[in-house]
Amino acid sequence: MPTLLRRALFAALVLALPTVASAQSSVPRKIPPGTYLIVPDPTFAGGIDVSVFTIRFEGDSLMVTEQSGAMMTRSKTSYQGNQLLWTDLEGDLTCPGVAKYTVAFTDEGRTVRLTPVEDGCPERSAIIGQISLKRRS
Repeated sequence: MPTLLRRALFAALVLALPTVASAQSSVPRKIPPGTYLIVPDPTFAGGIDVSVFTIRFEGDSLMVTEQSGAMMTRSKTSYQGNQLLWTDLEGDLTCPGVAKYTVAFTDEGRTVRLTPVEDGCPERSAIIGQISLKRRS
């Protein structure tokens, strides 16, 4: 391959790398603040009506789960890479310990999927594993 052609290909590659890096860094790592509707998977088998629940993220350290507008849990959240660490503080649906969920975004970041990694509350883990969170418009 002629030297001039190799240099042109190298220059094109070098110019493309910042674009690839900036596209990867624009992927949200934390769940943006806001209220999220709970959307069950088509095969949801949780045994409850999740449509009456919402989850509100207030900044990146507080999460409130509500049922028909009533607070059911208030939880402290933090992040470790692509994992959400979740500790319930108060409410009727509190679970003990720290839960870990992998966070994945779809629909241009408007839909969040939490995949259980570790959770001492099997009921919560089973439900969270069968839902997505869709940000209210």
